[in-house]
Amino acid sequence: MTYLFVVLVSAIILVPYFTALPFLVYPLYYNHEDTWRFPLHLLIATVVDWGVLILYFMAAFSSPGYVPQGWAPPPHVQNNQFNETLEKRNKSYCRKCDAWKPPRAHHCRECNKCILKMDHHCMWLNNCVGHNNHKYFLLFLIYIVIALSYLFYLIVLRTIAIIDTVHISRLALQQARANGQRVQFDFPTTDVVVLIILTFVVMPVLVSASILLYWQLTLLTQNLTSIEYSEIESLQHEARKQGKRLRRKDVPRPYDLGCWNNYKQIFGGPFYMWLVPSKALGSGVEFKLSNSYAEDIENQNAVHLV
Repeated sequence: MTYLFVVLVSAIILVPYFTALPFLVYPLYYNHEDTWRFPLHLLIATVVDWGVLILYFMAAFSSPGYVPQGWAPPPHVQNNQFNETLEKRNKSYCRKCDAWKPPRAHHCRECNKCILKMDHHCMWLNNCVGHNNHKYFLLFLIYIVIALSYLFYLIVLRTIAIIDTVHISRLALQQARANGQRVQFDFPTTDVVVLIILTFVVMPVLVSASILLYWQLTLLTQNLTSIEYSEIESLQHEARKQGKRLRRKDVPRPYDLGCWNNYKQIFGGPFYMWLVPSKALGSGVEFKLSNSYAEDIENQNAVHLV
């Protein structure tokens, strides 16, 4: 049962590919007057789909990043008043692991370990999304949205082609009958059934993946993880209980370096390499703070999200 979802997702990725080749790409482009179209679409379908599968495996089987054994913040950080407050909130020290946690690290109940810069535990990956595999997860979402959008494009083209074929065949059948000829019309039932099944498989996954990708990229613009976003909501909830109003934009973003730099921190390297899998930048133990928040820490006036 542990890898049931991994097998299921792999099937969802591969089945449409092996279905698309004989029922979509081949009928649409094999006998096309432009002979380059068939090998081009065959190449696109193959590269994109297998790229999605590889990225999925990288996200699922790569370590999300665990807290190094024996790690501890510097003594002056452990002893200052600010971090003593954090320890009381059980943020900087994990009681289950009986060890210190770096900023942004959280204990995962499923993995039973502290995860560096933990975003969430994904049951579809059977793995946590953390510092080391966050880029793989984002690339997986990006590529699966591209792949399914391309597949849906082929489904629409194939549907239009079948409608045109049926219409022309019916006109020819009517003409033949008017001339007293006996002609049998074979409706493409198999193709229609396959298109319906593909549509019902593709659309829910495409919509879900698109929403999740949008959500992840939105958080990334502020350099927030899903857990940190939830902490902001918790702060707002506590403020409402006290009869106060705390606007989301008024809560400090400790690691918000600006949209461009936030993206560079995850995708790394030059812009043209962003869509290529690569190792995560940094150790996952230390993160650069925004200038405004660093000043607030010195004054001990900021809310620290870890």
